[in-house]
This record gives sequence, structure tokens and C-alpha cells, in this order.
Amino acid sequence: MAEQLAPPADGGSIPAPPLQLPELCLEFCSSGDPRYCGIRKDHYVVKKGSHGQQVHFLVWYKNELAGIISGGSAVYACAPRNVFFGMTKESTQKVING
Repeated sequence: MAEQLAPPADGGSIPAPPLQLPELCLEFCSSGDPRYCGIRKDHYVVKKGSHGQQVHFLVWYKNELAGIISGGSAVYACAPRNVFFGMTKESTQKVING
């Protein structure tokens, strides 16, 4: 049976329990977030820009900023990918839009 907290005798509110964060968590951020930019500028992969929709995260490990991770939508025109997977114009439209 769950423990029930009685209201404080002085009529105040019940204090919230301390926040328990997981060891590893991701925080949404923008590519312009200073924390993201600070890590990105020293990354070994040269920043050459990107196309399409993107999502960026700050990676927190044990309540410390440990890194960044980003993802982006697939680009429509990518001849090497299309040749490798044997994709036609029609199948590209179906897969990319799906």
C-alpha cells in the first residue's frame, strides 16, 4: 500500500520529493544553443552545413553535459544512395515521404 503524506500541521503544502534524473538523458536544443555550439566547434567532423529538417540534443550523463547528438531527415536527391539500394525516382518518393 502506498504511503500517504499528511498535510503539514501549519497548513502549508507538502514539499515535492527530490527530482530523480536518469543517468543518461537527452535535452532538445537548437543548433544555436551556446552549449551545443561550444561542443560542435571542437568536433572532429568539419561542419559543412546540412539540408532538410534537423533535431539536436545535448547529452547529459550523471548530471553533466557529456556531448551532443544530431539527426536529420533524409535528402531527396542522393545518387550514390539510390544506386546502392537500386532505387528509382518512384521508390525514392515513396520511401523519403514515408
